Amino acid sequence: SFLNQHYHTEHQLTSALPTLRTAISSRLTHLDDSLSTTLRHQAQLAPMIATDVIHARNAVIQLANRIQDVREQAQKSEVAVLEITKDMKRLDYAKRHLQRTITALKRLHMLLHAAEQLRMAALITPQQPVPNYRVASHLIDATRLLLGHFEGYMGSVPKMRQVRDAVGVLRGQLREGIVSLFR
Repeated sequence: SFLNQHYHTEHQLTSALPTLRTAISSRLTHLDDSLSTTLRHQAQLAPMIATDVIHARNAVIQLANRIQDVREQAQKSEVAVLEITKDMKRLDYAKRHLQRTITALKRLHMLLHAAEQLRMAALITPQQPVPNYRVASHLIDATRLLLGHFEGYMGSVPKMRQVRDAVGVLRGQLREGIVSLFR
């Protein structure tokens, strides 16, 4: 179809054949040269490409190793965080109990001090012929409130029962004294 379009007669085709043959031959020579150059160039680049592939593989292996190291470090860190959290919980638990213990000791100290002051207020001496009922009334309230904090210990701690009983005896004495003063 190409020939029919460009060469309408056989004579035109035969007269153009040497020119076509030269053009095609020149074109083939140029393509052969181009292919040879490209093949030589590819042959020269082959060792460099192989080296680059080896470097790329090594880089991938190193990256995989680093990723594994990071994973291992993350697991170790997670274990460490869990241990620290567990320790923090234990310390928090201990702190709460220590605070409760300190509060209980302060209340016990206040109770013992109030009981002693109540004993002194109920005491009859030559300088104080009548108990100090006003001070004693405040101390009775204070000891009642403080003893309420130790109700749970009354069955198991004998000293707490002794303090409670001593305060009860003092209350009874003060009550009898007030009643006898009104008679």
